[in-house]
Amino acid sequence: LNMDQADYVAVSGDRGGVDETAAGLLVGRCWGGHWWLAPACRRSPERCIPVLTGGHGWYMPEIMQKAAVFQMPFAVATGRSTADWRDLGNSHDAIIYWWEPQ
Repeated sequence: LNMDQADYVAVSGDRGGVDETAAGLLVGRCWGGHWWLAPACRRSPERCIPVLTGGHGWYMPEIMQKAAVFQMPFAVATGRSTADWRDLGNSHDAIIYWWEPQ
């Protein structure tokens, strides 16, 4: 989640979902070192719906904004590689980001 999330904060008003780097960039805050938790599930993370993306966070800013604005209880993580993303998606009950129907 190393991309600037200033737009996320501007749209959602959720400063609790970001950390500020020494350089002043806003980046997604990861709980447990792996998951970004949407505001709708931070009080009860066990109720979050897991969402997996891959690459360098394919579609991550859009997922974060939609989860916050539409109050979707998402916990979002990015696979370290395309193979990890595929393996996680095949072995867990989760929403998997993909950009076209298969």
